[in-house]
Amino acid sequence: MTKPERERDELRRLLEEAERALDESAKVVAEKLACDQVERYTLRAENERLRAKLMEAEERIAGLAATRRHLLKEHARTTMPGPVHVSDCALHNEPAEPIGPCDCGVTPPGPVCTCENETQCQGCAGGFALLTKATR
Repeated sequence: MTKPERERDELRRLLEEAERALDESAKVVAEKLACDQVERYTLRAENERLRAKLMEAEERIAGLAATRRHLLKEHARTTMPGPVHVSDCALHNEPAEPIGPCDCGVTPPGPVCTCENETQCQGCAGGFALLTKATR
């Protein structure tokens, strides 16, 4: 074999090695891309699942908040001796000033107690006194 032939064979061998190395690199890159795509798909699916779960939780919280508001209104309606007056109504003047007549436009329900001694009156003893004092 002559020197030019040996050099040519050596170059072919080096070229084949380089092609094999490139093929291996291409396989590694392709596998890595495939793994990245699978990971990206998995992360996207997990993100969508968590987003749906979050929306479900937000809907549940909104429902619970509405139920709480309803229960608070119902509790106030059933436990208050009369309608609820605004916070700056004259009925709420004490202790700084004496209680005055209602000035927020809300009137007490039912008959007004006119007894002089609220401790003996069943209506006043039942919590009616605050409203009746202001309306006399």
